[in-house]
Formats: sequence, structure tokens, C-alpha cells
Amino acid sequence: MYEIGRAYFENYLESCKEEISIKEVANEILDYHKSKEKKVKLINSSDITENNFPEFEFVDNCNLKGHFKKRFRKYDILYSQIRPRNHHFGYVLFGNTEEYIASTRLMVVRAKEEKISSSLLYYYLTSKEAIEDFTTKTETRSGTFPQGNYGDLSSFKIKYNKNQENITNVLNIVLNRIYSNQLKTKNLEKIRDALLPKLMNGEIDLDKIEI
Repeated sequence: MYEIGRAYFENYLESCKEEISIKEVANEILDYHKSKEKKVKLINSSDITENNFPEFEFVDNCNLKGHFKKRFRKYDILYSQIRPRNHHFGYVLFGNTEEYIASTRLMVVRAKEEKISSSLLYYYLTSKEAIEDFTTKTETRSGTFPQGNYGDLSSFKIKYNKNQENITNVLNIVLNRIYSNQLKTKNLEKIRDALLPKLMNGEIDLDKIEI
């Protein structure tokens, strides 16, 4: 599904006559207000890969590691500062974001609604060109982990067109379908994990199941 969106996105770029930087259409959100929830879910920079969010377990909202501070909301883009080649990024489509706390190693990128749709921004930021540009900037720095910052990411130049309604509609459908499929897969995995031990222990008699 993502590649279908990519094909539409590449076709859309052909209609773009302007060139602007990411920083003109998006902001980095530095929201560190403390969660009032007794239990929270923590998202580290390596937890998300190519928009695939795992199941997060609740933990007590106390004595958390110091880098778990960032808050975000639905339709934000989470983008790792470390090792861009590993594609640790994701588009937030789930609700109850007040239950989550993200690592400071994840940039929270939010579209300027008057300039660009969040789904279109996600495709710009996850394009091969954007990733390669960010990688080049981060790998020139010394240190154990190649790490960049929002200044590096936001200086990337994109082809731009104010007319975004059609491409936004398509990308919204694509990203929502991806999210829906991920939920279905997780539900099937839960059912499998619940039934498999019973099957192995003989608690379920396959001979009595009609197909």
C-alpha cells in the first residue's frame, strides 16, 4: 500500500513548480509537559520502523529514564535523529496519545496546516532523497551514533504546489488502510497466541471443528 501512495506522490511532484524547505511547511514540536496518567506507554527511537508501530505495554509513570519526555498528538510524524538509514519513523494515526511519552531522540514533526497536509509531509520526509540528505548530514559528525537534528532535516528542499487536495485524499486513504491492516494483523496475532498453547496442550480438538 505504501508503494501505491509513493507512485501517486511521485506523479504529484511533476506538477510542482516551486521549491521550498521543510522548515517552511513544518515545525518541530518540543512538548515536554508531564503526563498526569498513572500508567504510560513509552516509545523509543528504535521502536518504530517504516511506520510500523509495535504493541506498547503500560508502565508506571514514575522514575522513567531521562530521555522519555516528549509528547505528541494524532497526525504528528515521529522521526528518529539516530541512524536515518534504519528508517525509524512513523505517522501517528492512533488516538489516546495522552497515554504515550516519546524519547527525546525522536523528533516530533507537525505540519503547518495552512501550508501542507500531514500525510503529504510524511511522504516528503520519508522519500529516498530526504533520507539520503539527512543521512549525509548526520554521518559527517563524530560520535558513537550518527545523529542529526531538526535543523538538518528541515533544511531539505522539496518540490511544492499549493494545490494538494487530490494527493492528500489519496495519501490519507493509503495511510489509513495501512494502519487498519496493521490493527487486523495484531488482532490475528493475539488470537494465534491465545489458541496455539491450547492446541498444543490438546485443549482444542481439531476433529470437532467444522470448516
